Amino acid sequence: MNKKVIYIGYRIDEPRHEAVTINAAQYRQAAEKLGLSCEVIAYDGTAFSVGKLWAFLGRVGRACRQDPGIIVHDFFVMPGLSLIVRTYLALRGLSVRYIKTFINPPGTARLLSLEGILRLVLNNRLLCKLVMACSENATYFAPLWSRGLKILDIPLRYEPGEISDHDGPILAGYLGHPLSKKGVHLFPKMIKAVNSARPGAVEFRFSFSELCDVPDIHKALTGIANCSVTGPVSPDEFFHDLDIYILPIDNSFAASGSFNTVFEAMACGCCVVTADLAGLPGILTGETAELVNPARGETFAETLVKLIDQPDIIKAKRRNAIRAYSSFYEGVGQRIENQLKELYEQRG
Repeated sequence: MNKKVIYIGYRIDEPRHEAVTINAAQYRQAAEKLGLSCEVIAYDGTAFSVGKLWAFLGRVGRACRQDPGIIVHDFFVMPGLSLIVRTYLALRGLSVRYIKTFINPPGTARLLSLEGILRLVLNNRLLCKLVMACSENATYFAPLWSRGLKILDIPLRYEPGEISDHDGPILAGYLGHPLSKKGVHLFPKMIKAVNSARPGAVEFRFSFSELCDVPDIHKALTGIANCSVTGPVSPDEFFHDLDIYILPIDNSFAASGSFNTVFEAMACGCCVVTADLAGLPGILTGETAELVNPARGETFAETLVKLIDQPDIIKAKRRNAIRAYSSFYEGVGQRIENQLKELYEQRG
């Protein structure tokens, strides 16, 4: 394929722990294997950084002007920014193939937060429809919220591993951003409840990124018995010895950003304990995971206690998890290449 693709999005040129950044890089690598010329133009500001936004738009415009047959593949989380880019290119008279990858369904879950307000303004259904009307559209989020979306498989970074057996207490933990939308504020009370019900039965481990909106969460967790907190750790290293991955999210917006760690945990044979949400990967079933409903701290604690009392169930779910991941992993690279080839070769 003798074409050029520009990948655009928020800070997608940086080695960050964000799922969208990781996935965009994986798709780009697959495109390069197809023989496409790829370039990344990243935006490092916000919707309100007018100077940075104008400079970013100028870079995209210059790249499109140099190659009239160029494809722009958009990985912005907020469709409002996508509409700004698309409008800018149209006003400059630049005709490009514009492919929008939707990362989240439209709407918001928490209005009383800055992110909730931004999602309401920049990720509402009207904006999504406007972007879809002037783009070719894809997603790796399921279930689909629109019939006009083409599905891309999730790019998987890790080969299936092996279950690591160990002596001592059950090992459970969380890897990712210490954010309220990920439910990390539930952990202190959750862990105390588990420790009270089954003293010494579980060792809790946490690997947090630098992005945090839960004040004093590190202090709160490190002050609890059988609980340790570290900075960023490679997912394959963190999950290698873990029995249970706890993901206490409670809405589909957090779910759509949690695909990567779910797959990474299952690649190592972890039993995932998370909310029973439609937005999570389909391989999370009652056979491979423990799905909690309602998604409250006390319900997660009760679920963990139930698993502690049934170690054979944990082992069975761990075996099923790695088996399900292995089946999904088989051929995923080729499927993604085929999907991108079809996406980049055809219109609409």
